[in-house]
Amino acid sequence: MQNFAHIQTMRQFFNAVHTQYQNRTLLHYMEGHQVHAASTTEFFNTAAQYAAVLVSKGLSEKHIGIMGTNRMEWLAAFCAVFQAGAVAVLLSPDLNAQELSERVEQADLAGILHDDILQHVIDNAEFPETFVRLNMDFLWNTVAECSSFQPDFEPNGASLACILFTSGTTSKPKAVMLSHSAMTAGVCHNVIRYPFQSQLAILPFHHIAGIASVLNTWYLGAMVCIGTDFKYLFR
Repeated sequence: MQNFAHIQTMRQFFNAVHTQYQNRTLLHYMEGHQVHAASTTEFFNTAAQYAAVLVSKGLSEKHIGIMGTNRMEWLAAFCAVFQAGAVAVLLSPDLNAQELSERVEQADLAGILHDDILQHVIDNAEFPETFVRLNMDFLWNTVAECSSFQPDFEPNGASLACILFTSGTTSKPKAVMLSHSAMTAGVCHNVIRYPFQSQLAILPFHHIAGIASVLNTWYLGAMVCIGTDFKYLFR
């Protein structure tokens, strides 16, 4: 575990992980029946290219939804939002079109990154006229045109970093706003503080417990194994 005491924003957090844990395997994930590995360099190269697309679409400093299942692309999109100087809005992949439309208005979304399997939900939801829809499975078609970027906005610890939604068990789901300092403090100081080699990530990434466990694993220099389907658990 390295010294992350100076970290105040999520962009600084990801930059520190990238710098301090180079030449390591950051992720194991499934594609079909095969287990694949992603190094720190490979993951952050992907995230940087995603961020370039976001900036090119005018989404820097905007609220950007991320809607999908637990997968490498989801985590790359999450990192990319912060690298682009934007706010990550975490959305359940179980939302229907009407619920998604409500979240878009409630969280003032300017765009969304989504899984291809959710295209039918995106197609039936109502969005503002200038809303940007980005399919994570086909984002590479845009990446080649956006090889570099330089966001103008540099957040501070008090800046809004992330919006999540409550489960809505007693009423309609409520938006919960987290600052950069709140997220980094939770990851670097208030979660797991002893080292381990790897963690199986099964909790949904759009829940705070799910994404915090991933970030804390990387903070400790360990590897995340993405558990996407329980029937492949032991693989």
